[in-house]
Amino acid sequence: MVHRCAMGLLLVAATGCQDSERAASPGDPPPRVVVAGDDADLGGDPYELTSAAITGHALTVSVSFAGGCQEHAFTLVIGDSFAESSPVQLPAVLKHDANGDSCEAWLTETHVFDLELIRNRYREAYGPGAGTVVLQLRGAPDVPDALVDLVYEFN
Repeated sequence: MVHRCAMGLLLVAATGCQDSERAASPGDPPPRVVVAGDDADLGGDPYELTSAAITGHALTVSVSFAGGCQEHAFTLVIGDSFAESSPVQLPAVLKHDANGDSCEAWLTETHVFDLELIRNRYREAYGPGAGTVVLQLRGAPDVPDALVDLVYEFN
C-alpha cells in the first residue's frame, strides 16, 4: 500500500513540473470584467502576458504563470472613466489570483473576456450606437509600465 502511494506521489510530482498549455474549459468559471474600485482581493500574483487581441466583442489573452496545483483566476479590471481623446481610451489591467498555488509548473492558458461591460459603459457616457474605445491594457506585473493598446469597435 505504501509503495502505491509513493508511486502516485512521484507521478504527481513529475507531472506537476512540466510545461502545460490549455484553453479554459467549459466547466471553468467565465473570466470576470469589473470596474476599478471593485477590485478588492482580486490578486496580484505574477504572470506573463504573452498575447492579447480583440475580436468581435471579446478580448482574448494568453498568459503564462507558475502553478499547477490550484485553480487560477484572471480578472480584467477596467478604469472607472474614459480618457477623452479620439477615440476615447480606457485603462485596464489583468489581475491574477493564484489561490496560494506554490507549485512550479510553467503553465500557459488562454482566457476570453466578454467586453459587454465596456460597450454598456460607453453607451451610458456617449449615447447609443456605434463606438470605438482604445483599451489600454497594462502589461504583466513584472513590466508595470508596458501598455498594449487594443482597439475595440462596435455597432
